[in-house]
Amino acid sequence: MLATRLSRPLSRLPGKTLSACDRENGARRPLLLGSTSFIPIGRRTYASAAEPVGSKAVLVTGCDSGFGFSLAKHLHSKGFLVFAGCLMKDKGHDGVKELDSLNSDRLRTVQLNVCSSEEVEKVVEIVRSSLKDPEKGMWGLVNNAGISTFGEVEFTSLETYKQVAEVNLWGTVRMTKSFLPLIRRAK
Repeated sequence: MLATRLSRPLSRLPGKTLSACDRENGARRPLLLGSTSFIPIGRRTYASAAEPVGSKAVLVTGCDSGFGFSLAKHLHSKGFLVFAGCLMKDKGHDGVKELDSLNSDRLRTVQLNVCSSEEVEKVVEIVRSSLKDPEKGMWGLVNNAGISTFGEVEFTSLETYKQVAEVNLWGTVRMTKSFLPLIRRAK
């Protein structure tokens, strides 16, 4: 689902008035929005158009908690073969325990630090060896792992910025470059 972020209130957009049509009597009424997000309703999203098959494999990074954790469970429930990359797998994090407790042959948690080339290459081999037909590749990669920092620039250390870039930028590049051959095979 795509969302368009608006940087100023809708009422201040130049020359545009948003309205909605009342289906019963055809009258148009002003549209009042209390949020800064606009999400189109009634459109098909790519995810809803996919017809998952048990042989379609997806790797999701950052599955210890939050969005990655929820997405791994959701994709698993839709029939995908899911590899859930977890930073805290070796530490026995609660999210990892919950994913492992599903006891499914279609959901596998793997130790994954996107900043470590060695761990990324181990996961590439785990995924490749777990695919029924490695020549058909891997259907998807979700680069979800990320960190953020809050604070004013003058009070935030350069090391903090470097760490954010290492995970959010270079981790995404490292994962994509490593898994691109498998993704291309899936076409």
